[in-house]
Amino acid sequence: MKCALCHTRKGKRRCKVTSAQVICPSCCASIRRNECVGCDFYETSLAFHIELDPDYEPAIINRIAVDRLKDGEAMLDVALREVDYYAEFKVQGRSYVQELAKGLESTGKQLSSHAQSEE
Repeated sequence: MKCALCHTRKGKRRCKVTSAQVICPSCCASIRRNECVGCDFYETSLAFHIELDPDYEPAIINRIAVDRLKDGEAMLDVALREVDYYAEFKVQGRSYVQELAKGLESTGKQLSSHAQSEE
């Protein structure tokens, strides 16, 4: 059976994101995102990335988020920005975690000021 996405490689795994269609490992890796939480292939990929580079901050953050979920709980549905971690952060000596925290802090301030203005 061919992959439901690329139609070229052999489909080997059922995918939650594509409504349980059978897809190939390559397409699986290319569409991985928050909805994949609970999928063995997603969990394995996080562990693999951390094993390759123990300082790989995006995988560490995702691992912490997944570990904190309760059974059946979904990750927050937030807009994610694609990041080239090594070019944008590691090579420049910047911290992905610190910038993520700054973004969350400013979002919290915006939400707080918006709530106060509605009162």
